[in-house]
Amino acid sequence: MLRKLLIVVFFAIGIYSISAQADKTKKGTVIKGFGAVYPVQEPYFNLDKNKKYKVVFDIASSPKDSSKLNPLLNAVARLYNMHVDAGIKQKNIEVALVLHGSATKNVLKNKQYQERYGTDNPNLKILEELDKAGVHVYVCGQSASYHKIAKKNMSKSVKMALSALTVLIDYQTNGFQLIRF
Repeated sequence: MLRKLLIVVFFAIGIYSISAQADKTKKGTVIKGFGAVYPVQEPYFNLDKNKKYKVVFDIASSPKDSSKLNPLLNAVARLYNMHVDAGIKQKNIEVALVLHGSATKNVLKNKQYQERYGTDNPNLKILEELDKAGVHVYVCGQSASYHKIAKKNMSKSVKMALSALTVLIDYQTNGFQLIRF
């Protein structure tokens, strides 16, 4: 009996510790409201604060639950916030992303998103914040056409590209590092 009680107590302490750690994230300082990060004291490995970094994200998926924020967009915000918080100057971080595949729906204006999915588009605010921070946000024109998304029905924070392939080729040719999800 005592053994079972101890197991329950240790289990409860473990759950509490995990949830307490989850509460220790720091809100985004550049991409407001998104991209929370865990502070890491004196990491052994970090980026050189004097270099310039260029990254292009290839985002081709989105949650099946249309009421949920695309966590991959949040990962872009986290990369940006984390490295600015770690001392990299904003002017030394250039980020772009291209949405295609099932992530194409993330670019719809709220009215059109509601018509299709019966809920508000949870991605509009993060797309706006990414754009404000200088992140270049594109949608694949091929995917948009396939999903019947007209340019007029897209968030103003997003630019139409000929294709995701076109964006990825161009950015990588210009020295951007690819991060694919």
